[in-house]
Amino acid sequence: MNDISREELYYMVNPVFATAKGCLGLLKNTGIKEAAELAEQIDTTVKGSANTPQEIRNIYMVSNEARYHIGNILAKESDCDVIVDLPCGYVPRGIVVADMKKAFYGLDLPAVIEELEPAIMKIATSAKPSAAAIMPAWIASSPTVGATVVSARIWRGAGRAPAFSSSASFLALFASN
Repeated sequence: MNDISREELYYMVNPVFATAKGCLGLLKNTGIKEAAELAEQIDTTVKGSANTPQEIRNIYMVSNEARYHIGNILAKESDCDVIVDLPCGYVPRGIVVADMKKAFYGLDLPAVIEELEPAIMKIATSAKPSAAAIMPAWIASSPTVGATVVSARIWRGAGRAPAFSSSASFLALFASN
């Protein structure tokens, strides 16, 4: 059997892994400080992306930036204490939500979480060493079974749940009462 690198295996098993990296690659060019810091920790190179016309990349960048900001605004302005982002991808929302003093759970494929969590923790703790007490949590899951079980457990104990959803992600906001 040929030796296959871990990253090659991720690309073969689930190409969404590349899409998540591509989103961070786009966000790092939007002026979002945390995205640029995160992109320094994570390789955002996506095979074949150079073939995408610049006009299409610009549209994707605007769409990703809008989704990111809308989710953060909803999290901040809600009276919800728990934020669940599924799939969380390679975005720095956990840092932003932690700054709001709210609990954050980012759920995504194991390949994403394996690379994202240590990078976010490195950025967050170097910028704010006292932030460890409110650090976000990332949960590796399959898009169906694991995420559903974890979401159900969080949902059951959280009370009402207004939500924001876009075509590419689901962000749930949970009140503690």
